[in-house]
Order: sequence, then structure tokens, then C-alpha cells
Amino acid sequence: MSLVLFFFATAQNFVDIFPIHDIQYDPDEVVILLEGAEIFDSSGMAAVKRVYDRFTEAGKVVALSTLSPTSRRLMEKCAYMWQGVNFLEIEEIDDEEIGEAKSMDADSQFLSLDTN
Repeated sequence: MSLVLFFFATAQNFVDIFPIHDIQYDPDEVVILLEGAEIFDSSGMAAVKRVYDRFTEAGKVVALSTLSPTSRRLMEKCAYMWQGVNFLEIEEIDDEEIGEAKSMDADSQFLSLDTN
């Protein structure tokens, strides 16, 4: 697995991957998987938040998922920035279940960033 770094020098490149005019063609429910990504500074956080906001402004239901522990700790320090943002915990899927989504009730699906 390769590591993607979100910081001041890479932030705009990440945002540019999700052009506003193309988001309208994405599914109504979007999960941004951050597996293999590390957020290092406020520019990286702002880039992730800007992409999240682009999807929500387009009427999509969006969640961030698979945050690394270090990224989560950094984001918790700026919890005000993440108010109202959906975070999704993904359960591991057995080999037999690959390709099938596990059903979860909506209340347990989206989690808030723990700031305590």
C-alpha cells in the first residue's frame, strides 16, 4: 500500500482530483476512504474538508472513513472544523462477503469525531 501525504504542498492537487462540475455525476452516497493517507497540517485538513463540502453542496450524502490514528488526533485538535461532518467506521469484510455491502442501521453507520 502506498502512502498519500496531505500537507501544504499536496493539498490543492487533492482538491483538483474532484472537480465541482464532475461531482454531479457521482452517486448520491459517497464515502471518501482515507486509507493509506496521512494528514500533516491545517492545509491538508482544509483540503479534505473542501472536498467533503463540494460533495455536500452538490446534495450528496458523504462520509470520511479509515482515518489513521495520527490523522484523527490532528483532526481532534481542530474539532470545530469537523462539526457536522460524517465519519464512517468500516467493518472488515470476510472473503465470502467481498463485493457485498454489510447492512448497518443509519444511526450506527455515521460517527462523530470524538473530541474528548
